[in-house]
Amino acid sequence: MSDYWNAASAIATTAATGVALWLGWHEVKMRNKDETDRQAAQARMVVSVIDGNRGEVVNHSSEPLLELRIIRADADVNGQPIAVRWSEEDQRIFRNVSAGQVHGP
Repeated sequence: MSDYWNAASAIATTAATGVALWLGWHEVKMRNKDETDRQAAQARMVVSVIDGNRGEVVNHSSEPLLELRIIRADADVNGQPIAVRWSEEDQRIFRNVSAGQVHGP
């Protein structure tokens, strides 16, 4: 009877360890997803408008942007290449863009 309880105890301990490891992994996965969702929600609140060589960014979120960088960008519109370029010297870097602030070159 003692061997039966030892085997049952080993199986239960192994199962409990597996469940604990899975719960820990699942918690980390959920925290990462929540952080990604939070960052995506903030990004949706940041609006940029580019017109020729001028650009403007408005932070509508309730959190500050820790670094805003306006750099060279290329795009295709209806199959036609559209280039919006700033030279390395003309790149704009802003730090601590508060909620509701507008920045642009």
